[in-house]
Amino acid sequence: MKRYSLALGALVLFAVASWFLFGPNSTNTVIAADEVASTSGNDFSIATIDGNTFDLESHRGEVVIVNFWATWCPPCRKEIPHFVEMYSELDSDKFEMIGISVDRGGQSVVDEWMATNPINYPVALGADGELFQKYQMLIEASQRGGIPYTVIFDKNGEVAHTVVGYQDKAQWLEMVKPLM
Repeated sequence: MKRYSLALGALVLFAVASWFLFGPNSTNTVIAADEVASTSGNDFSIATIDGNTFDLESHRGEVVIVNFWATWCPPCRKEIPHFVEMYSELDSDKFEMIGISVDRGGQSVVDEWMATNPINYPVALGADGELFQKYQMLIEASQRGGIPYTVIFDKNGEVAHTVVGYQDKAQWLEMVKPLM
């Protein structure tokens, strides 16, 4: 009985900690460019789920959002509609974005979720975690691992902001528009 109580207590503690870290009222971290590590060598190329290729270097001259998300992540699901609106509203000659799903279930999981939650910007699969881990190195170790996790690049391809956690549309626009 004592082991059961300890296990139950640990489970409750984990659930409460998760809620505070990833719940809708979680504290989010936005790191400005002067606080971010060097970004040299951060270009990447990734296949999108529609068969195209997204190459960060080819988007020089545009502000680029790279958003790491998952279908099972409530803050990610809450944030995606803001990105869909922004992608429709902002000048496509000055703005681009990509969502990189870290779902481990593969494309079928993402396709199934997107069937009822359309996304109008490029989406790629990053379940291997390589890109996610690469960009996590830009933030403090205590902040690593959380999603949604977003990196905003300026027109020169330099990291302007990194964001851990949910942001609403107004907060995204406040970061993106001055860079355009």
